[in-house]
Amino acid sequence: ITVGNAVIDAFLTFQDHDHTIKLNKQERLLSFPYGQKIPLSSCEFLLGGNACNVGVGLKRAGFNTALVAELASDEFSEKIINGLKDEKVDLSQVIRHKGQSSFSIGINFQGERTLFVEHQERSHPFFFDDIKTHLIYLTSLGHTWTHVYERIAHYVAREHETILAFNPGSLQFMDGVGTFSFLLPLTSVLFVNKEEAEKIVNTKADTKELLQH
Repeated sequence: ITVGNAVIDAFLTFQDHDHTIKLNKQERLLSFPYGQKIPLSSCEFLLGGNACNVGVGLKRAGFNTALVAELASDEFSEKIINGLKDEKVDLSQVIRHKGQSSFSIGINFQGERTLFVEHQERSHPFFFDDIKTHLIYLTSLGHTWTHVYERIAHYVAREHETILAFNPGSLQFMDGVGTFSFLLPLTSVLFVNKEEAEKIVNTKADTKELLQH
């Protein structure tokens, strides 16, 4: 099972040589003319969200996969549901309610993407007592998430044959490593980038040293 968010990603792709767009790589700043229309190369609306993407990828790789997520009832949620049905991802653990979907807009420019992300507040009333799985992939859950992480910790501690793969999100790191560190001893596979690894071990080091820590 994959546990996290399912959203719609709108990807806006600009011409790499559009001179109206200014990129400062040294300061990592991207700027656009204010109050003007800027032509796009393309615009795509795709399934998104870490748990959603990993669930689809694992299903394509031949694994039976279920998504644990909370969705709204608007047209974007319908697109998410239909896309996951097409991919044959199990939706029996998806919770739906009235409201708006979470959404993100990605800007593709010169081989790099910049994301604008909006998370709708969710209560995530997930229960794992009736789930049997060989692997849990856990990732970010928006602004309300600690109770879900605690339930998964209890599940993995109880079900010794279940593997936990963990990819904490930016909101978890904003709240501090201490808010999710109880999951780390239970984690078999951890996905973080170098900056996140430095926050976990509380020191700056090269990649080999970070892996050892």
